[in-house]
Parts: sequence; structure tokens; C-alpha cells
Amino acid sequence: MVFPDPMGQYYANVWDDGYPSGGNYWSDYDGLDLYSGLYQNETGSDGIGDNPYIIAENNQDRYSLMTLITPLYYELLEKYNELLADYLNLNSTYHDSLDRYVELLADLGALNATYNNLLADQEAIINE
Repeated sequence: MVFPDPMGQYYANVWDDGYPSGGNYWSDYDGLDLYSGLYQNETGSDGIGDNPYIIAENNQDRYSLMTLITPLYYELLEKYNELLADYLNLNSTYHDSLDRYVELLADLGALNATYNNLLADQEAIINE
């Protein structure tokens, strides 16, 4: 719908919260969800219709949702994002620890070689 403001100017309603939040779920929306991204031109589904839902002239939901979103969905999404952040942190820590372990093994190898050289030098001195 288009409504006049106090000055008699007409404006369009906003029916979505932009990308990636999306807009509304429309039970009669018959669009597809093959793409993602701000312009819905990147490969991969994102739960947002690729074409806007036309409500009336000058009124459209640019980011129509493909399924009804429930509070549980947002709770699950929040938990997923927390778990993903934990995983990425642990993965980074693991790789840092693994790198340090490899460094320590190299140091141990160098110390072992030095020890063997000193032991050989000591035996040579004793045998003189």
C-alpha cells in the first residue's frame, strides 16, 4: 500500500529488514531459492526468495522468507553460531599446539645430536 505523509507526499512501506535478516513469510509466495547474497545472485540457497514478493505498486518484500521462521529457529541458529565459534577457536588452538609440538620435536632432535656429539668427543678424550 502507498500512504500519504502529513505533507501529502506518497511513500512506500518497507516490508523487509534487508539482507541477511530478510522480510516476511508469505504463504502464497511462489518464488525459488536457488541463490543467496544481497542481490540474490550468489550460488547457494539462503532461505530467502530470489525474487521480491510484490504486495502492491511501490510495495514489495525484497527478501521474502521461504519458510515460516519460529523463535526456536533463532535459538538454534544462535547455538549453532556459538558452537561454530567454539569449533573455530579449538581448531586454531589445535593447529597452534601442533605447530609448537613440531618445533619442540625439532629442538629435541637438535639437542640429541648435540648430546651425541659431546658424548663422542668425551669418549675420544678418554681414549687418548
